[in-house]
Amino acid sequence: MQQSIITLRNLGIECHTARSAREAIDVLLDLQGTARQINVVVSDIEMSEMDGYALTRTLRDTPDFSDLYILLHTSLDSAMNSEKSQIAGANAVLTKFSSPELTKCLIEAARTVVAQGL
Repeated sequence: MQQSIITLRNLGIECHTARSAREAIDVLLDLQGTARQINVVVSDIEMSEMDGYALTRTLRDTPDFSDLYILLHTSLDSAMNSEKSQIAGANAVLTKFSSPELTKCLIEAARTVVAQGL
């Protein structure tokens, strides 16, 4: 995930980090309705306590966050991860870190956010 953060910052994208899914939800809540409101979430799938799938379902079930663009990231490349990500409600899944692929996913996220007027 550290490589993703470096890529985001190199692209000039403001990013907030969290050590857990619960902390990520707290950051989203703190910034909701402010000028720094988060519109795109990039989350690792493999996390202790609450994994990326559970985080995605929680966000989809929360009215203020149901429209967030969610990109799940995993170092494990498998069709199962892609299927579980889709079932959880993620917009996209990125397997195996690749800066160009992350950039491509973020461009798609930006298009979606703009189209939704977020």
